[in-house]
Formats: sequence, C-alpha cells, structure tokens
Amino acid sequence: MCCYLLLRRWQAEGKKHSLNNSLEIQREQYKNLSYSIDTLRELKHNFKYDLLYIAEKIHDNESQKALSKIHEYISDLDNTELIRFSRNKAIDSVISYYNQLGRNSGINMLINITDFDSGSIDSSDLAVLLGNLLDNAVTAAAAQPKELFVKLNMAVSGNMLSITLDNSYSGELKPNGNEYPSTKKNHTAIGLKSIAEIAHKYNGDSVFSHDGKAFHASVLLHLQ
Repeated sequence: MCCYLLLRRWQAEGKKHSLNNSLEIQREQYKNLSYSIDTLRELKHNFKYDLLYIAEKIHDNESQKALSKIHEYISDLDNTELIRFSRNKAIDSVISYYNQLGRNSGINMLINITDFDSGSIDSSDLAVLLGNLLDNAVTAAAAQPKELFVKLNMAVSGNMLSITLDNSYSGELKPNGNEYPSTKKNHTAIGLKSIAEIAHKYNGDSVFSHDGKAFHASVLLHLQ
C-alpha cells in the first residue's frame, strides 16, 4: 500500500513538472512572438522614410534605384497585419498573430475585447492562455467544411476577467469529465491543461463544452 501511494505521488509530481516545463516553453515562445511583431512595427514605422527616398529617386529620374528599394521591401515584408486590441502588448501580439492566421485560412475572426487593466495577472500567463485557446480554435475551425468562425470575447466584471471563446467544430468529441482529447494527430491536450493550470493559479476556473456545432471555452480569472 505504501509503495502504491509513493508511486501515485511520483506520477503526480512528474505530471506537474512536465506541465510546468511546457508552460515555461510556451511563455518563451510568446515572448519571441512579441519581439517579432515589435520588429515588424519598427519596419513599418521606417517604411515612410523609405517611401520618401523612393519618391525622391523617381523625381530625379533614378527609377532603377527606386525599383530596387521596392523589390527589397517585397522580399522582406510579410502580410502580417498589426491590429491593436488592447493596452496589453502581450495580448495584442498573440491575438494579432492568430487573427491573421485565421483570416488567411478563411475563418471569420470575431474579436471583442473591452479594454481593461490586467492588474496582478502576469502578461506571460495571459499570452500562454490566449495562445492555447486561439491555437486550438483556429486549428479546429480551419478543418471544418463550412461556416468557419472563431469568436473571442474578453471583459471585466467586478474583480473577474472573463474570457470566452467559441469556434466552429462539428466533429465527434468524447470528453472525460471536463477534459477533452486533442484534435491534433499524435498530440495530447496539453493546451487545455495549461489553460486550467493558469486559471487555478489566479483562483479562477475553466470550463469546456461542445454542442455538436461548436466548441466552447470559458475562463475566469481573479484580478487580485
């Protein structure tokens, strides 16, 4: 009996350690994403000065130099669209990325965020939480044959931050309690576990459900 309890405890500690490692990796990934988008913002800011250069070369009949600068931008710039959704850069970076990813996949992206102060909630935790929610939603919605949509809502009520996300999904899901298997081939549902862990960290809760037409995720976090 003692050995059995020790084994269970060891297994539980192992799962917790694995989840913590996963969260740290995800935090680092979203920091890198934020840095990349900041870099793109700087490129777009500098773009106006390059336009002045191009205009000057055209005016001076140096069209070849103007074309060279234009071709340089065509090679360097991607089609990432930067939209400010909130005052939180970490949130904006993640949502902007998945918003563009979803739109490129033909998904109707509906995002509504009531501006708020995140208070004591760590920005990296918010980035990981939103990244997992949106990654799951965009992946699932993109695989649907029609009516592709992702709806994200964030708002504050009292001292609670409410995050709801719905996405089109008509496949079969067999949850085990509040736990869902991953819809990605050869993947585990570590994303949902990370969401639940972060919600628990801020004395909140996470609930996931499915009605045959859409997948629903709801997260509450205390703004301590």
